[in-house]
Amino acid sequence: MRKKITFLLFALLLSFCFFPVRADSSDHVIDEHGILSQEQKENLEQYAKKIEKNQKISVYIRVYQDMKGYSTIEAFSEKIYTSQNLGSGQEREGIMLLLTMRDRGFDIVAHGKKSKAIYHAKKREKIASKVVNNYLRQNNYYEGFRCFMKECVNTVMVPFYIRCAISGIVPLLIAALYVFALKRRHHSADIQLEAMDYIQRGLQLSKQSDIYLYTTTTVIHKPKNDSSDDGGGFHSSSSGSFGHTSGHF
Repeated sequence: MRKKITFLLFALLLSFCFFPVRADSSDHVIDEHGILSQEQKENLEQYAKKIEKNQKISVYIRVYQDMKGYSTIEAFSEKIYTSQNLGSGQEREGIMLLLTMRDRGFDIVAHGKKSKAIYHAKKREKIASKVVNNYLRQNNYYEGFRCFMKECVNTVMVPFYIRCAISGIVPLLIAALYVFALKRRHHSADIQLEAMDYIQRGLQLSKQSDIYLYTTTTVIHKPKNDSSDDGGGFHSSSSGSFGHTSGHF
């Protein structure tokens, strides 16, 4: 009987060896291709942890040689995100930039209801445009990854600052208008702005004519469009709890 129990325990233990391990990944930055130095990876890791602590945004960088047999980079991104159990909270909220170096492909993937709403297609394309056009296409990967993380923060924080500014300025404007109205109410006669208002019979003109003096021409130069700030040239899609913006660099 003891031998049977030992055999069953051994068989059960052996069976776990054939299942993929699904554990929380503490690494925000993984570079399997080796495009980053150790110091750069550590700096990016610390930056991502700081963002997660201060802004409560889970942001990830993943760099691989290829798509490991997957037909699309979107499917590969979803597999990486779920198998490494990325994201935070019950919905595993987060955003990830994934690169496949063999075909120079990229995918910005947002996961979770809140993350998909914040990083919707237009926002993802704007982030992709800045990161890809200004950095990845010049092989400046470290600065590109920092730009990606920074833009993820700005997408959340800039609207917050605008709302705070509006909530502070609007009450001041209302108060100023109220005080101005009260002040006007206590003035029975306002100061007249034209001299003729003080003349009893008004201004009597015997002759009136217009004299042409000069013409003023104002020329405004329209600046050229900077393609690095628009969201063109990328493919955006949605798949369940995932939102993708992908392309090549």
